[in-house]
Amino acid sequence: MFRSVKDYLSSYLAMQREITDLEQRLAKLEEQSVSLHSPLYSALPKSAGTHDISDILQEIDELEQTYRLSLLKARVQCARIEHLILSLSSPRQKQVLRARYIDGLSWGEVSQSFMISESILYSIHKKAISELSLRYGCLLSDSVSEEDAGQNASDGGSGQKPDKD
Repeated sequence: MFRSVKDYLSSYLAMQREITDLEQRLAKLEEQSVSLHSPLYSALPKSAGTHDISDILQEIDELEQTYRLSLLKARVQCARIEHLILSLSSPRQKQVLRARYIDGLSWGEVSQSFMISESILYSIHKKAISELSLRYGCLLSDSVSEEDAGQNASDGGSGQKPDKD
């Protein structure tokens, strides 16, 4: 479960990595499935105690379905995070959160790209996180899946400056 809006936003890059990993795994499974469908394998005699090709193909299909479901969940979470950021009223807050959480820029890089001091950047960030926490904080904690239970706690707009992760 996410403990704060900030935790939820911070999960975006991890979800993007998971999406890439799942897409690669699916591509490998599809290659295996195609190669097992080849006439070379289907014409081989079957010996006692070995798996039938159809059993292996069924296992590959089940794994593929599991990967596709995980891929869908990760894409939905990324879309929700993007929507959350877009719901902010301030264009500057949207830009800062997008640069930090979607683009994965460091605080220094965000500060430099917007040509503002880090203290002003932290203030913009704090206001944005506070706004999102007020509007969506309880929704996030109620709607996250059990898979997210291991997420770390963080500030979430409590007045401290953001972690420099």
